[in-house]
Amino acid sequence: MRVTLSAIYAEVGGLKSEVAALVAQLGPHVILTKEKQGEYEKRLENHGDRLGNIEGRLTRIEAAQRPRAPWYVVTGAVVGILTGAGALIALVGTLARIAELSNQ
Repeated sequence: MRVTLSAIYAEVGGLKSEVAALVAQLGPHVILTKEKQGEYEKRLENHGDRLGNIEGRLTRIEAAQRPRAPWYVVTGAVVGILTGAGALIALVGTLARIAELSNQ
């Protein structure tokens, strides 16, 4: 089978018109897709900013929180203070009694 230049030219011309028709049909779809892509990129940038803000807030909240001591530590401290105060009062009383006895 022999292929002539005019047959090749006709085939290429037909393909060229088919490609042009396809581009014309796809044009609006490509534009919509690019617009959606831009919207997605913008939303992703906003998410990054929002995540950064949330991380900053979380860091400030964690820094503001004070560690809480367990109940038994607080109870032990209160008992220790009361015991120390009682011992001091007993010591003062004992010293006063000793001073009374030595003055007699």
